[in-house]
Amino acid sequence: MNYTILIHTHSSYSYLWPIINDYIKKYNFKKILAYDNIPENSKLPDNFDKYIKYDASQMFSTRLVPILQQIQEEYVFLIYDVDIIINIDESALETYIDIMKENNIDRLCSAVFNGKSQLHKNGYAVCNLNLPLISPSNHFVPADCSSTIWNRNSFIEFVKEFPDKTYGSLELDNDVINYCKSKILCYGIQYTPNLQILYNRGLTCCDKLSFLHITTKGKFMKPSSTYADYEIYFNTIIKKYNLDIDKIGCTNASLSCFNYHKI
Repeated sequence: MNYTILIHTHSSYSYLWPIINDYIKKYNFKKILAYDNIPENSKLPDNFDKYIKYDASQMFSTRLVPILQQIQEEYVFLIYDVDIIINIDESALETYIDIMKENNIDRLCSAVFNGKSQLHKNGYAVCNLNLPLISPSNHFVPADCSSTIWNRNSFIEFVKEFPDKTYGSLELDNDVINYCKSKILCYGIQYTPNLQILYNRGLTCCDKLSFLHITTKGKFMKPSSTYADYEIYFNTIIKKYNLDIDKIGCTNASLSCFNYHKI
């Protein structure tokens, strides 16, 4: 299968590196880490197959281009450092990528939706995010910063089109969203009965591609119940890695964090 996992990290989140390293080491698929620099008294995770250093002085969308150009695989599963990998079912992932390849899909968001124009294979399915969803969703679609599988060439063309975007503006900019709707075939994971739905800070995920979104704008969320189905993972990580969440930073969760879209 011609794909790789790409973890994009920034040195300001180096306190997450030991966690990222431990949670990714069990997987056999190819793993690449993109980073800016190594802070004093820190070290890069060592459970990766390749390391790509980027220039943090560049705009976010611009820096992605040389990163992606150094990757050979046809599909890239882009995961940001704040999304701790709880589980990636390799069989499910490869089925989703097969669906992408067979239907020329450019981008597949790993969040779960209930949508239209569904494509099914081996008990899994995806739905078209360029069309109105059957069930309302909190996710920014079709261009958000969720953990996402991209056709590498399509991704390069996309970020070249918008060289001046930040991490935040890339998902909020109307020009970006309109470009995706008109020129990029964007799909999301369609709910199927073999998926267990998991909620996390208003996000709707599944057990096959499962991520703990541990911080928002660099801060942990309070109360820990905000993490919903991932609260046990959050509390375990905080304790195991002795993270001082008050020192790192916290924010009180708004009620909107609990407004999950139900599948």
